[in-house]
Amino acid sequence: MAVIRTVSSEKRKKKRPAARGGDGECPAPLRRLLTFLRPWLGAAVVLALVIGIPWALFGTFRHFYYDTNPEFLVDPADISIYGNTMLSRDVVLQAFGLTKPVNGFGLTGSDDIIRRLSEDMPLLKRAHMTFEPKRGVELWVEERVPLARLAGSRPPMVVDEEGAVFFVPRSGGYPEIGGFDLTSDLTEPGAVLPANLRCMLSLLSAEQAEANRLPSRIVRVMLVGNDPEDGLTVLLADGCRILIAWPDMERSRAVTPEALEALPGLSRELTVLQQARGSARHTQSDADDRMVADRVRDWERRTAEAGWSPELIRRLQELRTVLQGAYAEGKRYFNATVPGRIGASE
Repeated sequence: MAVIRTVSSEKRKKKRPAARGGDGECPAPLRRLLTFLRPWLGAAVVLALVIGIPWALFGTFRHFYYDTNPEFLVDPADISIYGNTMLSRDVVLQAFGLTKPVNGFGLTGSDDIIRRLSEDMPLLKRAHMTFEPKRGVELWVEERVPLARLAGSRPPMVVDEEGAVFFVPRSGGYPEIGGFDLTSDLTEPGAVLPANLRCMLSLLSAEQAEANRLPSRIVRVMLVGNDPEDGLTVLLADGCRILIAWPDMERSRAVTPEALEALPGLSRELTVLQQARGSARHTQSDADDRMVADRVRDWERRTAEAGWSPELIRRLQELRTVLQGAYAEGKRYFNATVPGRIGASE
């Protein structure tokens, strides 16, 4: 009996290769991959629903209960501010944009306020806000402490230990720093002095420790030859001028709060070590001299780790001793560039 082949059976034969990955159907390797991933994709969808739905419900609840609840509205008059000494309360509130009642939870959860603060108010170093419904909003601010005034800046700008430039209403009474090109970018509030100029700030900061304090107040610190490597000229309130330099002064680091905290102890310790070295030499004991030398090396290491130049602290204490002694009588010019030997002249 003859087999009758119809047109439709011929078409089905031609389509059979497509079932093995030809045109018109998913290739076999991809089909196997989808088969393998199908359980994992299903689990991922279920996990997203399990996490996403409660999170969306919590966000909706938070919006309607916390963010829009009038019970949590805080009046600016009820906000407690701590840490402001140079800026008035109204100025601080205006800087934060707190001029009308605001939700306490939305206020403390916003980083934009802190970011805007650092841009618009360089005088404020950092801030932190807390909110409790029963206690209200508490705003803690830390103001920058002026260390010196930029000589020749208009309006007068001041800098702190870190080299940050900012404006204060009353800049008188601070020592001046200068001797470098006062470009416009250095006189803008929010600018930072470059590293090669921070030696002047290190000198002023280190001199504030009791053990390093000079007999007369520092009035001005100027670069010699517009280059830190050439040293600094220091003018005291009594008219004395001092030329001072120390190794690596052009690479002075910014003075951190931790360095300022460690400075008084390190300075007092150096005074004790110098007295111990004098006693060891007086008794001519080699063992005692070696012991003191080891203690001095350990002090140098810890001083450098704290961010201070050991030689700077040495020069200041040596200057303090010389200026208080009979050798300085009638002298107006002092050279403290050579360690262990301070020259003086009229």
